[in-house]
Amino acid sequence: MKKKIIIISSFVLILLILFLPIPRGTYKDGGTKDYCALTYRIILWNRLTDDFGRDASEGELTTYHKTSVFWFPANFKSIDELWEIESSGSKMINDFTYTENQPVKANDLREKYPEYFGLPTFKGLEVYVWQMAPDSYSCGVMEGTNREKTLEELMALKGASIDEMKTILSDYDIPKENISIIPWQNPVSSYIGEYWLSPENEDPYAEAGRRKEYVDRLREMLLEDKPVVTKVSYANWTEDSKIFSCMNPEKLTISSVRHLPVYKLDTKEDLDQFKEKYRDVLTFDQWYDEVPSFNEATAGYDDIFFAEHTVVLAYVTANSGSLRFGMQRQRHSIGAR
Repeated sequence: MKKKIIIISSFVLILLILFLPIPRGTYKDGGTKDYCALTYRIILWNRLTDDFGRDASEGELTTYHKTSVFWFPANFKSIDELWEIESSGSKMINDFTYTENQPVKANDLREKYPEYFGLPTFKGLEVYVWQMAPDSYSCGVMEGTNREKTLEELMALKGASIDEMKTILSDYDIPKENISIIPWQNPVSSYIGEYWLSPENEDPYAEAGRRKEYVDRLREMLLEDKPVVTKVSYANWTEDSKIFSCMNPEKLTISSVRHLPVYKLDTKEDLDQFKEKYRDVLTFDQWYDEVPSFNEATAGYDDIFFAEHTVVLAYVTANSGSLRFGMQRQRHSIGAR
């Protein structure tokens, strides 16, 4: 028995040495954070660049946000070398590179994760999800069973991204309710997701509700394909401090990175209250060239609309009337509600 304990302890210690990411600090490039293990490296990019992906000193400031994972031996490259790989639109894995932002193809995933295809579905599928960083999710899938999976089985799972797992699951012709989403705290990750963080003296019912909400958001990320519609409207410019009564006021005090005031409207009443609150500091009934007014852009947002939708507003200012804005991509993550 003692020998078995020693073997298990040694195995866990080896895994921790190989896979436990150690924080290396925050860079003065806008706030990029660096976590490194012997076998991989996680970079939480928050880098100031210009519109063309170059360093901020060369043009108009924007911020590049993304979580990237670099595997051995690329994890031992300098941050500048990793940025060259990132900004070129490619990632390096060993001696190979692959281009990011390409559609995830099932045939490619069959080669990368052959064990995730063709699983028996008589008892459904179980998708295990663990976090390596705030916006970094890894997933593995196994056939459904009436027992708990062993640590050995869970540790053998290959970490697929959310997009990869969505494509893998779409290959199975089974009802969504037959797919179980199971959060898992991977021992090799030093990051603890909000599912596992319980406030002191948390009510059991509140804990159950919080964990259910976490799983529901994971399920939405993996199984739902809700389109995001974006609009740009004119609301004029203001320096009034009232504009900072938003969802993220604490972010607006960070000087190293520019954050936008963000507002969330869940009902028609929320929309009406927003207009009433800011009607003295913003202009809702005027347009600018081809850009419609805020009232025009939200004209059809009635109770029926809000029964199926939520509106998220971001207020952007510019020092030139010739600038135009839009959203290139959106990312849905746990904690974004």
